[in-house]
Amino acid sequence: MFRFLLADETFRALNIPISPASRKEMERKIKKGEYVDPIVSWKGFIVTGYEQDDLYLKYHRSVSTKEMFFPRKSDVVSWLCQQQLKRADLVWAAKAWLISRLYEALRETANRQAAREEFQYRQLSPSLHVHEPFDLPKESSAVLKQLGAEYNYHKETIRRYVQFGRQLDKLEDKVPGIRVRILTGELDVMIRYMPALVKMPVENLKEMAENKKCKVLLPPSEFLVKDETKKDVRPKTNIHVEPGIKQMPEFDPDAELNGLRYTIPAWKKAILRTATRTDFSRISNAGKQSLKQALCELVSEAECLSRMLEGRQND
Repeated sequence: MFRFLLADETFRALNIPISPASRKEMERKIKKGEYVDPIVSWKGFIVTGYEQDDLYLKYHRSVSTKEMFFPRKSDVVSWLCQQQLKRADLVWAAKAWLISRLYEALRETANRQAAREEFQYRQLSPSLHVHEPFDLPKESSAVLKQLGAEYNYHKETIRRYVQFGRQLDKLEDKVPGIRVRILTGELDVMIRYMPALVKMPVENLKEMAENKKCKVLLPPSEFLVKDETKKDVRPKTNIHVEPGIKQMPEFDPDAELNGLRYTIPAWKKAILRTATRTDFSRISNAGKQSLKQALCELVSEAECLSRMLEGRQND
C-alpha cells in the first residue's frame, strides 16, 4: 500500500504516548473500522496520530487525515504543544517538557518578528547600515510571562521548566529512549537533580535506566556539587552607633485617672444590663448575697476615692 504520510522525529517526540488501556481501546476501534480522530498532517508530515498510523498499517486500514496550514515548522510545534498540554493524563515531567518546547517555539517566532522589524528599521534609516549586526536575545522574558499567565505558573517556574526540558534533551542524547520513559511516568526524576544527572557518565545512566527496580533516577552524592558561584554581594559594613539616653515619653499625672474614667462606663452598662434582664425570683440566695457583697465593696471603694478627689482624705 502506497503511503503519502511521512514521519517527523520532532513531531513524533512531542506526541506523548497514551496509556496502554487507551491504546488498546484505539486498536479495537481501528480493527473493527470504528471512528477515531483523524491524523493531523502538515506538508505531508504527520503532526499528531503516530500511534494511530502504526495501527492503521498493522491492520491495513485506510487512513483518515486532516491537513493543517501553518507558515513555519515552529508554528506547528507551538500548536502541537498546546494540544498536548490539554491532556489530563500527563505526568508533571511531560507538562514541564512540553512547556519548554512551547517556549522555544514561541521564542523563535518572537525573535523572527524582532529581526524583521529591525531589518525594516535599518532599511528606512541608511545611516544604521554601518552599525554592528542586530543580536537577538537568548532568552525572552515576555514569552516566560506569557506562558506563566496562560498556564497559571509564575515566570520563574516556567524558567525552571525550560531548563529542565533542555537538560532532559541532553539526557536523551546520552541514553536514547530515556526521555519517553520519563515523560510517560515509567521513570521519575527531580528537577533539582537534573544538572547532576546530565554530568554523570553514560555507563552509569544506562545502568540505572536498565535496572528494573529503579523507579527514580537519583545521582550519586559525588555528583551533587553545589553551585559555588556567588552573585555580586557587597561587603557588610559595621555601623557603630554611640549609645544614648532613651527618650522616654513625658509623664502624664492624669493617665491613671483617665484609665479608670474610661473603664467606669463599661461597669455601668454591665450593672444596668444585669438589673434589667435578670429574673431575680429565680436567683438563689447565695448568688444574691455574693453579688450584693461585691457591690457594697465597690461602693465603699468608690466613696473612698471620691473623698480623696475632693481632698477630704481624713474624713
